[in-house]
Amino acid sequence: MEGEIALSALAAAAPRLGLPDPAPPYKENVVLRGLPKLPVRLDGSPRGVVSGWA
Repeated sequence: MEGEIALSALAAAAPRLGLPDPAPPYKENVVLRGLPKLPVRLDGSPRGVVSGWA
């Protein structure tokens, strides 16, 4: 529930939010599969890239 609220608020605050890579790499661990980081674009330009979550 908190994640849904946070992501909804983020989408409302940054309407041009996007992924610079349409297929981000996942960790190779099948049991705890996830993203090692998730870089995002805030304004559609390369300068709008924010470092991913690690």
